[in-house]
Amino acid sequence: MTPRVTLIGVLDDGPASLAPRAQEALAGAGLVIADDRFLSLFAPLIAPHAERRSLSGKLPEVATWLREAIEADRETALLATGDPLFHGLGSTLGAQLPPGSLRVLGNLSTLQLACERLLIPWHEAGRLSLHRRESGEWHPEADWEHALYPLWQALGRYPLLALLTSPANTPGRIARMLRVLGQGELWTMSICQRLGREDEAILRELSPESVAEGSFLDPNVVILRRRAPTTPGEVTCGREDPLFLGEPGEQTMITRREVRAMVLAHLAIAPTNIVWDLGAGSGSVGLEAAALCPEGQVWAIEANPARLERVRENRRRLRRHNHRPVAGTAPGGIASWPDPDAVFVGGSGGALEAIFDTSWSRLKEGGRLVMNFVSLENLGAALSLLKARGLPSSLVQVQLADGRPLGNHHRLVADSPVWVVTLVKGSAS
Repeated sequence: MTPRVTLIGVLDDGPASLAPRAQEALAGAGLVIADDRFLSLFAPLIAPHAERRSLSGKLPEVATWLREAIEADRETALLATGDPLFHGLGSTLGAQLPPGSLRVLGNLSTLQLACERLLIPWHEAGRLSLHRRESGEWHPEADWEHALYPLWQALGRYPLLALLTSPANTPGRIARMLRVLGQGELWTMSICQRLGREDEAILRELSPESVAEGSFLDPNVVILRRRAPTTPGEVTCGREDPLFLGEPGEQTMITRREVRAMVLAHLAIAPTNIVWDLGAGSGSVGLEAAALCPEGQVWAIEANPARLERVRENRRRLRRHNHRPVAGTAPGGIASWPDPDAVFVGGSGGALEAIFDTSWSRLKEGGRLVMNFVSLENLGAALSLLKARGLPSSLVQVQLADGRPLGNHHRLVADSPVWVVTLVKGSAS
């Protein structure tokens, strides 16, 4: 099929922004669809006999218009800003129109223009559009349901970010997000306003604090550049036990660092995994698991209100926004959770059989389930359960002893042993 629809990327400097091939396609179209501003700006290139149809407020109808034009064998030009295949109409229309009916003549994206103005190598930048549903300001409890969550993920991945802002997700909101995350001193912000227009304005290397309450011309693009690090990178695993805010007399609610290391090794968490933490205690295992799956999610449940608040406080302090603590008990409280790749059972509250059966049935093929036990009775119940189900498992005892001064010498003080039971779904051994 010969393409009848040409999607043309345009810029705000008008006809001069178009290559000859794009100019020819626009001039030869019998139907031109664009927003009102572009219909006016590109009027010199539109044939006098062509129908001009406004895109403003009509975006849901565009695919229908184009299908009708294709059926009528009518040459059509659709104008869109910049590169239509970068967070634009190109990918959407490609799936909605008949194969071979659409061609795209792209242009520079506004992110490319911004990097050009700032002399920043384009290949180094992470790229993200903030044209998303309105979720309000970023806040300490935010997680993957917030529209700015992809930006939180990107901040940990790239030293240079090029951001398409929106009327809601403005430079000021981005700066305030950095403040909430405690990263205001780590980044500089360059703001490229109204690129290609007569009133184009570039603000370079601003501090987020100076941007937080400012106002800027629309549309604009933000370039975030991470300052040279002055401290070692963040610790993802092996944090000292006191950092999880355990209270005296409640240390058993914290999985000790050495045991955590064993548990996390057996969970074998991948970056995109969904992880369940059942009986979260202080949150130590789940929060360190969250550091291992920055593109995934950790779902944690805890019935004790005081312990749950400790989990939440630790989450706020560590800023683990891919970790969601939930009040309740398993298995009832986990019914709506997504199926996991890894499950850690740190406490069962007397419901071990129900928790295990639910977790095992929901666990993805190849996933791993790890259970910790400190009492012989619970360990025995677990082993009997697994034997009755005919499920193979591995059992490891972790026996720790701490060195303590004894005069001019040292002695070892033993801690209670912990048994770690691991199952791999689909494993025959």
